[in-house]
Amino acid sequence: MASHRHARYGSRAVALAAALILVAAMIAATVTATSAQQRAVRVEGRVQWIAGQTAMLNLDSGGSVGVDLTGVAQDEYAALKQQQSIVVTGVMSSDGRQVIATSIARRDETRPRTP
Repeated sequence: MASHRHARYGSRAVALAAALILVAAMIAATVTATSAQQRAVRVEGRVQWIAGQTAMLNLDSGGSVGVDLTGVAQDEYAALKQQQSIVVTGVMSSDGRQVIATSIARRDETRPRTP
């Protein structure tokens, strides 16, 4: 009788462990899928405006895109001016409407002189 009771508890423990492994695998797959959906981007253009931690960038390729600045150190964008040429690196938001910036760099617009 005691061995039957131990076998029943043992099979429950195995079932519980299998269920926990399955749940952990599902969570890992979800996290991986979410990470894969975040596409790294690099956009170039001119600052249209900055308000708080949001900017609008007129793209060199045409059109414009919003830029979420919350992931960038303030000193990277505090001195930016309208029409200044910049490069923004980051990831697209889940809705694809804005770039979530991870860095911003000013572009050197000095043209080489032709002799």
